[in-house]
Formats: sequence, C-alpha cells, structure tokens
Amino acid sequence: MRCYTLPEPTPAEKKIAAAVGDAVQARWKTFPSGELFVRVTVESGVVALVGRTAPPAEDFFRTALLADTLRRSGATGVVAAVPYLGYARQDRQESQGDAFSAAFLAGQLGAAGVVRLVTMDVHSDRVREASPLRITSVSPVPDLAPALQVALAGKDFTIVAPDFGARHRAEAFADVLGHREPAWAEKRRDPSTGKVSLMDVHGDLRGDIAVITDDILDTGSTVELAVKMLRAKKFSKIFLVVTHPLFSDGAAARVRRLGIAKIITTNTVPLRKEAAKLPGIKVVDVTARIAAAVREHAITP
Repeated sequence: MRCYTLPEPTPAEKKIAAAVGDAVQARWKTFPSGELFVRVTVESGVVALVGRTAPPAEDFFRTALLADTLRRSGATGVVAAVPYLGYARQDRQESQGDAFSAAFLAGQLGAAGVVRLVTMDVHSDRVREASPLRITSVSPVPDLAPALQVALAGKDFTIVAPDFGARHRAEAFADVLGHREPAWAEKRRDPSTGKVSLMDVHGDLRGDIAVITDDILDTGSTVELAVKMLRAKKFSKIFLVVTHPLFSDGAAARVRRLGIAKIITTNTVPLRKEAAKLPGIKVVDVTARIAAAVREHAITP
C-alpha cells in the first residue's frame, strides 16, 4: 500500500508511512506568493497519507490538499493517519455563534476524499459523534501502561483523571494495571474566559503517589491545578501520563516548577527541546499501533 507524507515529515510520520507499506514523498512546491502546490503519481485503489492538522494551521490545508489530489489522481479512497487531531477540543458550540471546529475539520477532510481518519486518543466521543467522517481513535494505553508499570513497581498509588469526562482513560489504565477504581477531579471552566478551576478530588485516595492521566498537555495549567490539589491531599509524588505532549510556550517551565517525578508520553507530536530536558520524562513510540490501524482500514475503509 502506498503512503504519502507532508513536506518535512517528522521522524514519527516517517515511521508510520514506512510501516504502512510503500512510503512515498509527494512533490511539494511553494510559489513566491505563498500558494502551495503538490503533485502525486497516478493512483488506483485505496491509498494512505500521514497528515497533520495543528499546529500550524497550514498543515490542515496541506493534509486536505494532498487527500484531494490523490482522489483526483485515481485513488478510490484515502485513509488518513493524523496522530494528533488538532481542534478536537473544539467539539461543541458553547454558545450561539461559536465555531464548531472539530466537525468542520472532519467534514472538510471527508469532502477531500478521506474515507477513514485514524488518530490516537481523540479528545472526546463528541468529535466522532459530530463527524460525517469515520474516525478510528487508537488507544495509547497498551503502549504507555508497561512504562508506567515499571515506574510504579512495588508501590501503592492512586490513578487520577483530571475531570469527570476523562475517567474512561484513567479506567483503561487501571484495568491494564489491575488496579482499583481511579479517582477524578471536579473541574469547572468559565464559559466566558475559559479559565479552569478544580473544586475537589473524588474517589479512594491511597498511597504516596498520584498518577494523573490526560490526553493533552498544552499550557500545563490544568496539570498545575491538579498537582497542587493532590499535594494538599498529602501525596508526596506525582506522576503524569499524557498522550499528546504539545507543551505550548512556557508550559515546560511551568511543569518543571511542579516537581513532577515522572512524565510518560508519546511521539504523536515532536517533543520541544525544553520539554525533552524535563527530569524523568520518557517518550514511548506509538507509531506501530497507528500504522497497524491504517493497514486494517485500508482493507475495509
């Protein structure tokens, strides 16, 4: 199966493309005006691409343009692997007049010829429910749990979801580790400012270590609130397991100040230099699992 990539693919994107089958580099060009152009070979049947949606925003256009070009070049369908699905947090309209970016993104990729979107740990089920496109969300738990198990060997701990809606992820880790029901933090977000506040932690809090599980580390503000609350609950050590290590500007410094003992994450996005220097950080390769899902859906999109 042929698999195309965007310009300057990341190491993880290269590994996914190679694992899918015949990795192909499309011919990309940027005109002096800034307009993009892409050329592919004449295709037939189902082909794959490894794309990006954010950041930057232009990568979403590149992904959609490549899919549309493959469709117009003879492909009967395109299976797109997007390890981190940007805009997935914009999965509803908080109030009238707001953008519904997750649905828009999926709709545009579907219109461009994508018949199946494979991503890892999509933010919420609302994304899939609102999407006209079939979305497969690959769980990172089978890859991340072994690394967490090694770090926690012989220790008593409590797994904590950062909010009520994220309990399914924490429960998946608890199931794999054979652990008790996870705790969860009560979170509130101001609809006007977007500011998050944590009210309390609910559940059976035991052991010296609290393990926070989340899908995205962006600014680090939610993690900061959770760590402070858990330290107030007398946890001496905090571990963090996060799927997508965005680490927006200033996030690595904020996380460093929190004194987190262990951070386990994946390579769905390239790790920023300042984040790579954080004490106790470990990056787990999840490309094989993503590529396997692409191959599976290439047979039956």
